[in-house]
Amino acid sequence: MSTLPPFLPDALELAARQAHAEGSSVVGAVHLLNALLQSGAVKRDKGLRRASVEALAALGREPAKAPEAEPGEDVELELEPRLQSLLQEWSRGADALDPRSLQRQLLAHWDQLLEGGVRADSEEDQSSEMEQAWLESLFSPELDLNLRYGRTPMAGLLEYEEYLPALMEVLIRRYRQNLLLYGPKGSGRHSVLRRLIENSAAGRVPTIFRGRRFVEFSAEVFLSGVEEPGDLVRRFELLSEYLDRHPNTVLVTDKLQSWLGNENPLLNDFVQRLFGMMDTRSHHMVVLEDLAFYNAVYRPNPALEDLLAPVYIAPMRREDVIQVLREVRSRVEDHYQIPVADDILARVVEQADELLPSLHFPRKALVLLDTTLAILALKEPTDRDWEKALSLALVRITGQARRHYPDLEQRLAALEPLLLDRVIGQEHAIHEICRSLRFQKSDLDLEPERPDGVYLLVGPVGVGKQVLVNELSLQLYGRKPFVIDLMDFQEPESLLRLTSSPEGQGASLAMALHNMPRSVLLFKNLEYAAEEVLHFLLQCITTGRVRDARGTDSPISELTVVLLSDLVGLSEHRGTMGFVDPEQRDPFSELALREYFSPELLRAVDKTVVFLPLAEEVLMEILRRKLLPELEQRLKRIGHRLVVCEDVIQHIAETGIAEGRNAQTLNSDFRRLLAMPVNEALLASPGQPLYLTTRIENDQIVVDALPLAEKS
Repeated sequence: MSTLPPFLPDALELAARQAHAEGSSVVGAVHLLNALLQSGAVKRDKGLRRASVEALAALGREPAKAPEAEPGEDVELELEPRLQSLLQEWSRGADALDPRSLQRQLLAHWDQLLEGGVRADSEEDQSSEMEQAWLESLFSPELDLNLRYGRTPMAGLLEYEEYLPALMEVLIRRYRQNLLLYGPKGSGRHSVLRRLIENSAAGRVPTIFRGRRFVEFSAEVFLSGVEEPGDLVRRFELLSEYLDRHPNTVLVTDKLQSWLGNENPLLNDFVQRLFGMMDTRSHHMVVLEDLAFYNAVYRPNPALEDLLAPVYIAPMRREDVIQVLREVRSRVEDHYQIPVADDILARVVEQADELLPSLHFPRKALVLLDTTLAILALKEPTDRDWEKALSLALVRITGQARRHYPDLEQRLAALEPLLLDRVIGQEHAIHEICRSLRFQKSDLDLEPERPDGVYLLVGPVGVGKQVLVNELSLQLYGRKPFVIDLMDFQEPESLLRLTSSPEGQGASLAMALHNMPRSVLLFKNLEYAAEEVLHFLLQCITTGRVRDARGTDSPISELTVVLLSDLVGLSEHRGTMGFVDPEQRDPFSELALREYFSPELLRAVDKTVVFLPLAEEVLMEILRRKLLPELEQRLKRIGHRLVVCEDVIQHIAETGIAEGRNAQTLNSDFRRLLAMPVNEALLASPGQPLYLTTRIENDQIVVDALPLAEKS
């Protein structure tokens, strides 16, 4: 070392004797600071001495006098490289460097001298420069939440003050001091933590809580370069040493979902070690998780849950959300230069509550308001329509095209004639369902929180139940129904597939509510469902809400629910039930229903309709209006003409009666008895337009073909 201040060689000699006595091969900052404490100049500066003693005490050391040198003993030890570099830099102004200024420099650079394993205890404690760089990246200013949030106060937005005492109580504990902040997505977990950090940075917290430094813990940085368990152990040693020296540091993470339950044993070991270290060493951590992940991972694992103190952040109530929107109104008005009235705020909250069931208050209302204003800001003032902008904002947020029908009354009025034209032979069912729907969607509905109609359609296969539901959904909502086949839910435990799902996959029912809040929800094969599933459906129907495994309530008041069963046992009680004469119902048919379904379920539905096998006249009408016109149109497109006599139509219908009298057997008979003979006639005379006629011969349909030119 070049020119040194006069006092420094003596101080370094004392430090070397102490390091030698401890068995260390290098002189570190701890040894030099201890030697400087023996200086008379330092002893007279009580403040400096107290700071030095506290720095040593943080490392579990006390000021100690260096042992006397043995006669003839010459202790020569190397300086720790970082200390040597700093001493050379400070000694450039040697004339101004005295014991007190040197001690101040040591204390000012104390963390720098100790971080990364630069310790004076032994050679084994020395860490590489790579480890030092890694620690600096793990606690870089970019991850310092005090810097991020302390400079950008929320100015009253989302106060959440009621949660802050519970959070601070956990973070000053000696045991079970790690905080798990959880709640539904959008309920404000991050805003609560931000409020705490802001208050802490501004000193608006009790004295015992002041001085906390919140750092975003990056698992990616922590695990970078880790290839084997030994690397992981060393990383935790470094992290623990750092937190021991900085006891007011609080780690914050919300990305443990990527690591918990990972199949990679190294990553799984990382999470277990992290929680274990934080608990046993009394360090502090804040973990933010959504309610779904908490229920799926933490709650089933008591050992994991016991390492953390959970605090639940509940979604806001609608009336509280309106107040929040009033608080932010001036900000968004200034930003977009668009005035926002109170009735607009109420409308935003209403739409967010009804049409964004997968999000929660207050987030979904704030997102909807901001998105709507962004859409309006791009319009000319004369072209701004709040309702259209709200509808478009919902499409932007959900990715789903929401259909809104301002002409709902006209659609309901025209619904019955349209269905009668599309669905043949089920006049009574159509009339009853349409009549009920008109009432359910009116202002006279006494239970508006329930679904817009709950219908139980029962009958054998192929009599038009699902066709009726499909047409009803298309005409009323412009889309096909969302179908859940209850044949897949025959076991009691299968209920979980309706209310929950593996991570990354939506539950069947939850997906329907999210994607199509205004639609027909069809449950097929009701008779196969487990009793637990039927009880769940009954609860949803009666309450008008669905609660999934995440604890989230979703309204179903905009849905039309149809329960469909293919029970054939009812056909034994034919009577005059169904569509033949609805005024003369056979009570035995009602008894047959009770054999399959509970009285509570039957009472919960708005209308029960039993479908009986189709009459011969209905089958003939289906042939005339559906099947024959379709075949004739196909032949016409390729240059042929088909004429079918009434006897052929009756023959196909009679065959359908013998086969079970339903539309499915009718389709099969039509293809076999008529369409296939027509195809054979076409193949027999290729390349020329034909005039095709039909007749019955020996109880068989015969197709005669003549050139179309001759017939014309």
